[in-house]
This record gives sequence, structure tokens and C-alpha cells, in this order.
Amino acid sequence: MTKQENADDFYAAGRQLAEHIADLEGKEVSTASLQALIRDLLPRHEELQEALRSIVARPDFRELVKLAGSGRGIPQRDAFLGRLTNVYSSKVISDVKHLTSGLLQTGAANNSHAETNIQKEDSDPEEKNTKKSGGANNYSARGDAASQHKGSTRVAKRYVAIAAIASIATVAAAVGALIANRTITNKAPISVEEQANKKCSSVSDAAERYSCYINFRRSQNPATASNETQLSHKEIGKKLLANGSYIAAIKELRIAVESNPNDSDAWGNLGLASAYLENHLEAINAYTAGLQSLKARGLSESPNLLEMRGHSLVKIGEFSSAIVDYTKSIQANLKIEGNAAANSLTYRADAYTKTGNYGAASRDKSAAECLYKLAESANYKNDYQSNLGCIE
Repeated sequence: MTKQENADDFYAAGRQLAEHIADLEGKEVSTASLQALIRDLLPRHEELQEALRSIVARPDFRELVKLAGSGRGIPQRDAFLGRLTNVYSSKVISDVKHLTSGLLQTGAANNSHAETNIQKEDSDPEEKNTKKSGGANNYSARGDAASQHKGSTRVAKRYVAIAAIASIATVAAAVGALIANRTITNKAPISVEEQANKKCSSVSDAAERYSCYINFRRSQNPATASNETQLSHKEIGKKLLANGSYIAAIKELRIAVESNPNDSDAWGNLGLASAYLENHLEAINAYTAGLQSLKARGLSESPNLLEMRGHSLVKIGEFSSAIVDYTKSIQANLKIEGNAAANSLTYRADAYTKTGNYGAASRDKSAAECLYKLAESANYKNDYQSNLGCIE
């Protein structure tokens, strides 16, 4: 994947996230919902999911969510990115910048596209030199395309120079051929995803549209056909879930888990879709099945599944059981990511508050605040001992 394709992925995910938030018509979107949406909107970036899960749970990200689709919020976005600088790599910061640009719809991530379009329309090299350095750098990075452009301009001028002795029609045809050749040369190949979107966008029913999308992608890569039943239904279910079509998502995800009962990811998404519909007992059963599938394969319990099951347990008033799940999630996350442990501590604090244990709730909130501040410190090391210092 090129840098531009990577940037496009994150910017598009941000825009889709903004659209989903707009569809809620002012209703607050939960942290768990944001985490699930980000995971489903960025399936090609599995290596970043743990970091993104922590980032979207931060209070300052939630402030940006309030500005989704407004075209405003650049100062808040830049301050937010600045606080992440000492915690995450430059790549993560860059990806989050594109994501939040799409979320706010400031257009910042599309500058390169705008510059490219302008450059393709320009025909005078002298005019290009007067453009901002950002545009010039973007153009020069294209290498061969720039050389072709300059070559085309020189040849075009040569034709103009002999226009007095040549047929105007001949000159026009020659210049037209040069322009057409340059346009064809510069035209970027259409990705499989873009082809699938173009083919399936007119399908009105959400389930059928995503079926069309997945089937087209699979037809372009026959090597995946052996996994088509389970993979297709899971992918369609996750897309439907991200689109807010929870009933249709449940239908697809149930087929997926019947096909592969050990797919903890499919179980987790099934639980989340059920939770969105306030079917918390069904959600708890799905999360439990996902945790059991991990145990059956000799794997550790997923802190994400534990956390989501905790949310549903809180919804049905099972606060003590929720606290147990949040505690396990905290213990696991302390070894993985300090910010994620802070999120789990915040959830456990809320559960303690509901039981009337305000002392424990206060301690958890203080520990969470300590972890958030620790992650923002200049010499922060995301290791278990450092994180544990905020708990003890």
C-alpha cells in the first residue's frame, strides 16, 4: 500500500465515522461503539488497532467527535496530536491526523489530491514554479510523470513555432494526441475496492450491497474462495454493523459463527450488534462464547471482549460481575497499553459508583488520570512496571 493509499484509507474512515455520528441525530456515541466502528472501517490496518482503540477512547478525541462533519476543530485536532507525540510513533500520529481530518471534514488530507488535479490541468512550467512549495514537492515526487509533462510542453511549443507553415488542423490534432497521451499516462489505476464500490453503490438494500461488494472482491481474487462462506458472512456482518443495520448484521454474523465457532472476532461483533439493539443477555452470551473460543485454543482472554461484556453486564444491573470483567481487562491492558488500562479503570469506576462504593470509584479515577498523564510525559515508556506504578 502506498503512502497516498494509506492516507486515503484513514481519511475515508474518518468521513464514514462522521456520517455514522450524523445519523445518530445528536445521540451520544459510546466509547465501545467508536472502537468497534474504527476497527470495522479500517480492516486493512490490523497492526494499528490496539493503538487506535486506546486513542479513540481518550477524552480529547471525544471532544473532536462533537465537531464531526463541522469543517472546524483544526486547533483542537493539532493540540490532540501534540499530546500523542510522546506516546506513539510518527506513523500512528500521521494516520490519526488523516483520520481526524476526515472526521472533522476539514479537507486537510485531500491537499495532495487537489494539488495533483491542479498540476494535471497546468500546461506552463513557469506557472508551476509560482505555486506553493507543497505543491511543487508533490509534483516532483511523481518523477516520470513530471518529465512526461515537461516533454509534452516542449513538443507542444515546437508545434506552435511552426504553426505558420503547418495546417492548423494538423497542429491541433498533434497537440490533442499529446494531451490525450499524457492524460492516459498519468491516470492512476482503479483499485479493486473502487471498482467494487462503483459496481455495487446502486444496490439499495444494505445487505445485498455488501454481498455484492464482497462477492466482487472475491471474484478478483479466487485464492480466497475456499474461505468464502465464513469470511463473506463475517465481513458483510461487520460492514452492516458499521452502517447501523444491526438486525441484518446479526443475521450474517450468526451464519459466520455457525460456520466457525472458534472465530472470537465474529462472536465479538455479534455481541456488539446485539448490545446496540439493547439485547444485552444475547450480547453477554456472544461475548462469553468468544472468550470460550479463545480459551479452547489456549489463548489469553481478550481484554476487549471482557470490557464489552462488562458494559452489557452493567446495563442489566450485574455490577459485581461487570467489575470482575473490568478488573481482568485492566490487568491484561496494563501489560499491553497504559491508555487502554486507563479506559478500563474509568469503566470500573462507573460500575463502583453504581454500587455506592465511592471510595473505590475515586481510586480508579485517580489511577486512570495517572495513566493518561504518564502516557503524555516526555520520557514515557509503555511497560508494565511503569503502568503498574499508577495502580499501586
